[in-house]
Amino acid sequence: MSPNGIDVVYLWCDGSDPLFSERKKARLIEQGLTWNENNLGSIRYFDNSELKYSLRSVSRYLPWINHIFIVTDGQRPVWLRDNPKLTIVDHREIIPAELLPTFNSVTIEMYLHKIPNLSEKFLFFNDDMFINAPLNPDFFFQNEKPVVRLIRDHDRWQFKTLQDCDLALKDPKISSHRRSLLNAWRLFCSKRGVNDFYMLAHTVDGFSKTMIRQVLESFPELLERNQRPFRTDDDIQRVIFQLEMVKTLSCPLHEIQPLTFGQKHLWWMFRKEIESFEGTESPKTWDRIRRFKPKMFCLNSAVNATEEIKKKSAELLEELFPTPSQFER
Repeated sequence: MSPNGIDVVYLWCDGSDPLFSERKKARLIEQGLTWNENNLGSIRYFDNSELKYSLRSVSRYLPWINHIFIVTDGQRPVWLRDNPKLTIVDHREIIPAELLPTFNSVTIEMYLHKIPNLSEKFLFFNDDMFINAPLNPDFFFQNEKPVVRLIRDHDRWQFKTLQDCDLALKDPKISSHRRSLLNAWRLFCSKRGVNDFYMLAHTVDGFSKTMIRQVLESFPELLERNQRPFRTDDDIQRVIFQLEMVKTLSCPLHEIQPLTFGQKHLWWMFRKEIESFEGTESPKTWDRIRRFKPKMFCLNSAVNATEEIKKKSAELLEELFPTPSQFER
């Protein structure tokens, strides 16, 4: 492993594994929690072999990657073969024992920089993220600093004061995911002044271990509050890392633009290069990935997806990434 290279880090789990399900149920009972599909449901843990196709996309389009780490909870994909370029990292290697087992990605993300032998610079993937074109290292890092890609909320949440954010947080209809986003913006602005409101783009993000440590030192609330084994209304989303990286650490910001009406409905007249695209698995999403050929895309799992929907998603991934990678049996 080269200290000057760029690594890849994945979060992955197989929710269909009976042992995984048993651990999750036991943890729910221990925490006194009731079932909530939005925060605890199986959709967050469903495995449709996305990781296999994501690795194919990395092998094809990012051949310069130094090493790949897959962070997981005592699991291993059945199709994965041993390879010197890939390492499975168990949660126990990086997360304090008193926080385990955890099923909260917000918690796990706080400890990625502790992966043994991880290079200073790395790309963070969820297993439903894919590279869809040849990309060079300077697409992710410029002047040794990560390129930050965020979505600017132009309409709903451009707060002028922290009190405006507090009012939004009182809305009982807001999901825990949205609350974690608001919590991050509020904490960031309480120390750096009111800034534009940005949301995470579901895309591949570049990080440096040094910057992660700097953000954790500047915002100790992250480790204090992001400790729960399941998502809660008190979580602080990792967008605060990107906000600080842009505001204080001088990282370049690229705003991800949503598709316009013209692009969606008159796509043949409004062709343009798309850096990153995200969509929930559906005929519209599959069509847009095929039509626009984004450089990166995230294929979100659909709530209550049927077997037919999963089959169609798998067909799309097989179509785009047909060649097995060196990591498959």
